[in-house]
Amino acid sequence: MMLSDSDATALFGVSTGDAARMFLAGLNREGTALRWQREIATVGWRHGDTSIDMAHGVLVSWTRALVAIDTKSGSTLWEAADIPRDEHSKWNELAITKTRVYVRQGGGGHPLQVRNAGNGNLIGVVEDL
Repeated sequence: MMLSDSDATALFGVSTGDAARMFLAGLNREGTALRWQREIATVGWRHGDTSIDMAHGVLVSWTRALVAIDTKSGSTLWEAADIPRDEHSKWNELAITKTRVYVRQGGGGHPLQVRNAGNGNLIGVVEDL
């Protein structure tokens, strides 16, 4: 999967071989030069259980924890490990805007968490969706 922002492109993939691993890679805007690459913590998760989104220079990945990554350097901006994730659902939802990160496990009927995109702090929870 590839995501593109104003000055960066990110690639999500799975390496092949003896031990398949999920990784993220940051590319230049044109997608022609590698800026950084990092493995995603996926212990206990199956391929397809990772949610990612990117906006305004921030890539957010959600596997075992919600992690915000700088798209230019690949460095971790913040991490929130307090978000429950339904490992049996393929409908975990994630979206990022300039100021907010929206996270919901299991799709409809579950509460929607609204977090600060700058630091990952919980702003509020919408229960009735």
